[in-house]
Amino acid sequence: MPKLLVFAPCEKVLIDQRNNVTLISILQEWQPQIRELPEKAVAPQQWEIFTLWHRLEEDGDKEFVQRCELTTDLGEKAISADISFRLTAPTHRNTITVLGLPINPGRYALALFLFEKGAEKDRQLIATFPLLVTQPSH
Repeated sequence: MPKLLVFAPCEKVLIDQRNNVTLISILQEWQPQIRELPEKAVAPQQWEIFTLWHRLEEDGDKEFVQRCELTTDLGEKAISADISFRLTAPTHRNTITVLGLPINPGRYALALFLFEKGAEKDRQLIATFPLLVTQPSH
């Protein structure tokens, strides 16, 4: 399995002309600007999940699936997104664009799983990233 170098939810991922990455506004805390909070509602907020992987010798020509799941503090899944990839260079980066962020206040966790394509039962939890959603200020 490749080694994780960077895992970050952010507002935007930029890649410059020299192929360098800039992560804009890492999401640690989010305050929706919506006053009415229907249960399990999601705001139409676009954000991105960035990962950078380091290829290990044993990775060969394997195809991997990266799964990201945002869950509530009660373990309920709010958002899930997958991306398949092969490591053809020493490092590989993935950017997943997501539309929607929960608006209900609470503590959420963005979990990163990795498994070989076709072997989901062997998925491994690689990392988690906390996200706090707070109530709008009045």
